[in-house]
Formats: sequence, structure tokens, C-alpha cells
Amino acid sequence: MGSCVGQPEHVVEELFNIDGFVVPESLQNWQGFRNRDRLYDVLCHPQLAQLFKEYLRSIYSKENLMFFLAVEEYRQNKNASELFHTAHVLYDRFFKEEADEELSIEFEVRVVVEKELERLETQYNQEEEKEKSSEYIEKVQQIFDESQILVLRTLEAECIPKFVKWQLYMDFISDRETRRTFLHKLTRSPSTTALVRFRHMPIHKW
Repeated sequence: MGSCVGQPEHVVEELFNIDGFVVPESLQNWQGFRNRDRLYDVLCHPQLAQLFKEYLRSIYSKENLMFFLAVEEYRQNKNASELFHTAHVLYDRFFKEEADEELSIEFEVRVVVEKELERLETQYNQEEEKEKSSEYIEKVQQIFDESQILVLRTLEAECIPKFVKWQLYMDFISDRETRRTFLHKLTRSPSTTALVRFRHMPIHKW
């Protein structure tokens, strides 16, 4: 994504629609809306996604959002070999001890991810080419499901309710000049084209 820093004012306003900023209904009226819906609306809104990322950075929790988005993108791949490679990259980035973006999740969850990745990769490499079916693709795509659900519980149950009480958020939604100043400092928000799945996950998973 291109940066907004140093771009002419009219370009920034066009990218983020400063004058036409509208707060999603789920954030205006909390009654009748689930936290998951609020999280979805924030992530699908370019300005609010940026602001939410900034909030998470301020509370040292940005890795949760980065992991969630990375897994959603990861699941779009249909090539088993590429999936295994990316799975190792994600594991090293978010699960290894003292990684820069290490997730705060239980040790047991890390072990499950590591062992399942190793098991599937070993099994995959032993199979004949003709046996490497779409079943493998689905299994590898699901390696991070449990950890992703744990992370999303944190985002929706803890982060979103506090985010809408954050002073910068309140200033942002009420003052045009605050939005302009803030957005001039940021790059555009990450792609959220892969967000269609989690909003409709079975309720029992949450």
C-alpha cells in the first residue's frame, strides 16, 4: 500500500474521505450488535482500521491484529507447498519464543500448532503426487484456526470495547482536523479483502 506521508492534501482526503467520514452504526449504537460485528466494521473501514492498529500498538497488542490478518491471507492460498512454506514463516513470526511479534497464547497451543504442522508436512512428503489432494490443502489451511480464534476473542472482547473509549478515537470521530493530522502520518490500512469468513464462524467457536 502506498504511503500518505507528504502527499497533497486533496489526495489524502480522497483516499480516506475525511469530509465524508461516517461512524459505522455498530459503533454508534452498541445495543443489538455483537463485538464481532463491531470488529468487522472497524477492520473493513480504512480510517478506523488504521486507528485501531495505532491503538493496538499503543497497548503493545498489535501482533494480535497482524496475526489475524496474516492468517486470513494465508488461507486464500490453494497450493500445498506454498502453504507449508508460509506456515513455517508464520510460526517463526508469531509463535517462536522472543519473536518480535510473539503472541501471548498458551504454551500448549504453540505445541499443537508445531506438531500438527510437522505431522502434515511429513505425511504430505511421503505421499505419491497423485495422492496430494485438496484434503491436504484444507488441513494445512486450518493449522492456525484454534490460535486465530483465541486471538480474535481478545480483539473482540477486550480490545474493541476499550478502543471506542480511547481519547484519540473520540477525537478522531468528532473532529475533522484531528482526522487530517492523524491520517497524514499513516500509510493506508492493510487489505481486508479476506475478512468475509470470520464474521460467519459458528457461534460455538466463540
